[in-house]
Parts: sequence; structure tokens; C-alpha cells
Amino acid sequence: MTYKITIETTHEGNELISDVLTELGANGICVNDPMDLNEIDLQGAVWDYLDENDRLGVVTVEGFFDEISKELFSVLEQKLKDIKSFMPCDMGTLNYTKELVKETNWLEEWKKYYKPIILDKISVYPAWVTPTTFPYVQIEPGSAFGTGEHASTKMCLNLLTSYDLNGKNVADIGCGSGILGMAALRLGAKNVYFSDVDEQAIENLNVNLSLNGFDKKQYQTKVASLLDGFNGKVDVLCANITADILIRLRKSIKPVLADDGLVIISGIIREREEEVLKEYQENGFELLQSLKENEWRAFAFKSK
Repeated sequence: MTYKITIETTHEGNELISDVLTELGANGICVNDPMDLNEIDLQGAVWDYLDENDRLGVVTVEGFFDEISKELFSVLEQKLKDIKSFMPCDMGTLNYTKELVKETNWLEEWKKYYKPIILDKISVYPAWVTPTTFPYVQIEPGSAFGTGEHASTKMCLNLLTSYDLNGKNVADIGCGSGILGMAALRLGAKNVYFSDVDEQAIENLNVNLSLNGFDKKQYQTKVASLLDGFNGKVDVLCANITADILIRLRKSIKPVLADDGLVIISGIIREREEEVLKEYQENGFELLQSLKENEWRAFAFKSK
């Protein structure tokens, strides 16, 4: 059996609530956001799972746990209290419930709500959906699923694909399922270095690389914290992680970045954007582009 915690929130709040449940140790996240589901139709994506009832009601974020404790709920309640106090946007009621569910139920449920990312230069599809736009990459999302990270992912992809990647060496740091690095490969990158501190993420990444038919000569994967142990040079470094980790990463980029190299970062909540921007600019990076979507921010820098 699996425990499910469901939290009511809003479209603006679903990513932050997803992060909270992930930090508490959720094995999987499923986001039910009527606004996201409506966007699927507008994008013209092929989707056989939609039900008219899915378009109604509040946004809910579901986290799945092997076990839960009183301490977990104590931490959860404090985090939700802090969010209500300090977040400037409408986060909804943040009411939550818990229940026991059969594991097979949620394994299929997340497929129902996983949203393809359809952009001008690249699209990302889950493995069970037939692609209708080109070029594309497909992924088996693993235990991190739902629409929770799509704002930051989309912005990072838009920044990454706005530059010529042909023949470039790229690093995807904190790669997760590998969307950014695989998009770079699909758009002509010569080689991509993938790293993530989570061993399961790298295992899932290797499945995705095989799923997309990439030659093993085109990439390297490593279980590592940020750039630990990497001694090569890259033309483009991308990282879609959190503000604190991006700030920690900034000083280790220069030694591995080619002259005039690009750094593309995302996963930055609005309240931290000035801090991240300042840290990078003071460490030798010139801002080229910035994007924002809801509460999230992304930047592209050039090494000075």
C-alpha cells in the first residue's frame, strides 16, 4: 500500500507545493491542474485520457509516500503556514488530506495528467504518447512526474534552443530525466555531460537516452553533485534546479566553461531572482536574456 497526501492549491502554486512534497520524500508527484489540461487542447497535442470532469475544480497536488509519520505532518503544516504568510500570490486553501491507495492506481494516474511540452524548436513527449510535432524527445518520467516543473523546464528549453547548438559541448547539471541535455543532442550538440546527485535519476536518464536512440559516444552520465569530478570543457552549461544550489554552483562553472561560453539556469522563484542575478553578475557572468512565467524565473548568461 501507498500513502497519498493531496493538497489544494492554485495554478500559480502547484510548482511550489510539488517541491514541498518532494522535499518531504514523496516517491512521486501528480498535479491535477485544469488550466494545464485546457492548454493541451490549445496546443493541439494528441491526448486520449481527458475527461470533462478534469476541467472543473481546484488544482490539487498529490504526493505518494511509502510511509508517513507525525513528524512529516508537523513539517508539512509549518511549510504550508510559511507559504500562506510569505507568498505574494494566491496559493489557494492549502488544505490537505491523506489516504491509503493501491500503488497500481497512482502509477496509472500520473500518466493521465502528464503534459507534453510543445515549443517552437523542440517538444517533449512522455513515452506513451505518439509525437505529433518535430523535432522531439521522449521520456519515461520516472518518479518525478506531473506538470509541476513545466514552467521552469519550458523557460530553460526556450533559452537553450534560442542559441546555435550545432557541434557544441553541453553540460546538463542536476539533469533529472535529462530533458535539457537530450534536447541539445537532438538540436545538434556534439556531446552532452549529464550529472545528478540522485542515482535513480541517472538510471532513469539512461533509459531515456536509450529510448531516443542516442549513440553512447554522444554523452556521459555521472552520479555526482553538480560539477564534482568533471574536468572537461563545455560551450553551454544548463541547470534547472533551485536558487540555493544555483548560487552554490556559480563559482565552479568558470573552470569548465569555454571562452564566451553560455550558462542557462532556471528553477528560480521570484523572491530569489535578484539574489541569483547579483551572485552571477558579480562572479563574471553577463546577463543576455531573462524569462518569467508565473512565480518562476530563468536566465541566460555569457561568460565575461
